Amino acid sequence: MPSLCLITVPGLNVSSDWGLVHDRLLDEFPDVTDVLATTMRETILVVSERAASDEASRWLDTVSETLLHRGRRNSTPRRVMESHRGQFARDRWRSPAGAPVGAA
Repeated sequence: MPSLCLITVPGLNVSSDWGLVHDRLLDEFPDVTDVLATTMRETILVVSERAASDEASRWLDTVSETLLHRGRRNSTPRRVMESHRGQFARDRWRSPAGAPVGAA
């Protein structure tokens, strides 16, 4: 019989973080069969094949770690963004043949 576990994680935005958390828990824990979004603030529902209290703490640690890495991944240094914008601006004005637009 599957077990259900509600996990509340401070900083979890269920509407935007659920997909990332869902995939990570399903990838790392074979007994987890589903991760459901809830309408409760910062809370997900984990469905597992076996009930183990030690697993719930590991799920919580994994979700917390995922949220920490999400914050780092979304913060790209400004100089990197500026260099990519400059490259995009240069590449954008080339013809399909690779020559700059307007070049003869």
